[in-house]
Amino acid sequence: GEGASAGTSSDFTDLSGSIPPAFAPSLFISTSSPTSEPNMASPTMTPTVQSNSTIEDDEEEDSDAIAGVRLNLLTIISNQSSSSLASLGDSRTPQHQAYDWIVHDPNYTSYTEQTILQRYALAVFYYSTGGPDWKTENFPDTSGFGLENSPWLSYTDECLWESTNRGSSARICDDDGNLFALRLRNIGLNGTLPEEIGLLTSLRIIFANDNNLIGSIPAEIGRLTKLEKLRLDYNQIEGKLPSELGSLLELTVLGLGSNKLSSTIPSEIGNCDKLVSLGLQNNELVGNLPEELSNLRWLENLSMEHNFLSGTVPWDWSEMYRLQFFSIHMNSLTGEIPQGLCPRWHVYMEDLKADCDKIDCWCCTECFYS
Repeated sequence: GEGASAGTSSDFTDLSGSIPPAFAPSLFISTSSPTSEPNMASPTMTPTVQSNSTIEDDEEEDSDAIAGVRLNLLTIISNQSSSSLASLGDSRTPQHQAYDWIVHDPNYTSYTEQTILQRYALAVFYYSTGGPDWKTENFPDTSGFGLENSPWLSYTDECLWESTNRGSSARICDDDGNLFALRLRNIGLNGTLPEEIGLLTSLRIIFANDNNLIGSIPAEIGRLTKLEKLRLDYNQIEGKLPSELGSLLELTVLGLGSNKLSSTIPSEIGNCDKLVSLGLQNNELVGNLPEELSNLRWLENLSMEHNFLSGTVPWDWSEMYRLQFFSIHMNSLTGEIPQGLCPRWHVYMEDLKADCDKIDCWCCTECFYS
C-alpha cells in the first residue's frame, strides 16, 4: 500500500543502462545528467519484443521525470514478467493501459518496487476484467469499520480500494501493505484473468465467483503459493484445469464449479493435501478420476456432478477419511462405489450421490437415473 511496504523507494533517475536494448532508443529521451546513481539491479532477462511506436508516441510530451518513471517501470516489469512486457507495445492491451496509468501516478517515487509491481498487476486485472463497467454499487459500505474506501485506480493506497470483503475488518492488505485478499464477488467482472495475477504473490484469498469471466485459468496462478481459498465458480471460464494448481499447497477451498472447463482433472491436485472443499461440478470435464486425489485426507466436500467423467471411482478414495458430501451423478462412470465410502462404514459420510443405473451404489443416500 502507499507508504506501507517495507524497504526503500525505487530510484528512477537514470536507468538507461538497465533497460533492454530493444526499448532504450525509443524510451530514454532524457538528456539531463543524473542526480544520483541507480540502486536497481540489471534485468535478469532480455525481452525479445520488437519496438513499437505507440510507447514512443507517448513519450513525445513527457517531462524528464515521467521519462524516468517509464524506464523504471519497464525495468521492474522486465525482471518479473517477460510476457507482460511483450504486450506493452499495443495500446489496446490491458498491460499498456495499466502501464500508462501507473507512470502518471503522482506518488510513484515514494513506492517500493514491490508496491509498484502490486499496483501494476492490479491495474492490469482491472482493465482485463472490464473494470470501467464493474457494478460498483455492489461494493459494501465499509464505513462501519472505520475505512473510507476509494474507487479502483484512484491514486490512493491500493489497500483502500473497494472490494466485496466483509471479513477481516474489511481489510485486504496486511500491516506491510501486501495484498492478501482479492474479493470481487458478483460485481460484473467481464473478461479474462490476466497472467499478471501471478505477480500478486502475497494473496491468500481470491473470490471472483458469480461473474462473467471467460477465457482460461492462467498457468501463472501456480505462483500464488500462499493461496488458501480460490473461488472462480459461476463464471464462463473455458479450457483446461492447469496442472500448476498442484503447486498451491496451502489451498483449503478450490471452487471451480459452474464453468465450461473441458479438460481432464490433473493428478497434481492431489498435492493440495490441505483441501477441505473441492468443487468441479457443472463443467465439461472428461477422462478418469485421478487416484492421486486419495491424498486429500482432510477433504469434506467433493462435488463432481454434471460432467463427462468416465471410468470407475478409485478404491483408494476410501482413504478420504473426512469426506462428508460426495456427488458424482450425471457422469458416465461405471463399476461400483468403494465400500469404504459408504455411510455405514465411513464415519463422516452424510451425503453420497451417484448414477445408480450406471454404477453399483447400493449405499447411496440419493440415486439418479438417466
